[in-house]
Amino acid sequence: MLRNETQVAVNDLLAALEEARDLYADDADALDDPALRVLFAELGERHGELVVRLRAGIPLLGDLPKEPDQDRETLHRLGKRLRAMLTGDDRRAYLAERIDAAQALGGLARAALGHELPPPLRGVVAAIEAEAAASAERLRRL
Repeated sequence: MLRNETQVAVNDLLAALEEARDLYADDADALDDPALRVLFAELGERHGELVVRLRAGIPLLGDLPKEPDQDRETLHRLGKRLRAMLTGDDRRAYLAERIDAAQALGGLARAALGHELPPPLRGVVAAIEAEAAASAERLRRL
C-alpha cells in the first residue's frame, strides 16, 4: 500500500512516539537513580497515552498504523546500554539521549502539523509536540 506524504509523516511520528515510550520504560527499569526511574516511568506512561490517541486517529487519514520494528528497537537499546557502561556515567548518557529524542519527536510532530490533518488528529499531534517540548525541558533541568 502506497502512503501519501501526510500518512508517512504521521506514521513516522507514531514510530518515534512508540520508541520513546518503550525507551522510557526500559530506562526506568535499568537506572539506579530513583528520581530518574520515577520521571522516566511517568514520561513513558504519558507517551503511552499519546500512542493510543495517535493510533486511534490514523484511520482518519485512510491508513492503518504501521507496526514498530522490534529488531531495530532491540539493537538501539543494547547500543545505549553499552555506551552507558563504557562512559561510566549512565545518568548523563540517558539524559542526553532522552533530550535528543524529545527534540526529534517535537520536530516530527511539527513536520506532521505542516500537513493537512483532520481536526481531531491535529489536536493529538499538537499535544505530542507540546509533550515533547515539556519532556525535553524537564530533562534539561536535571
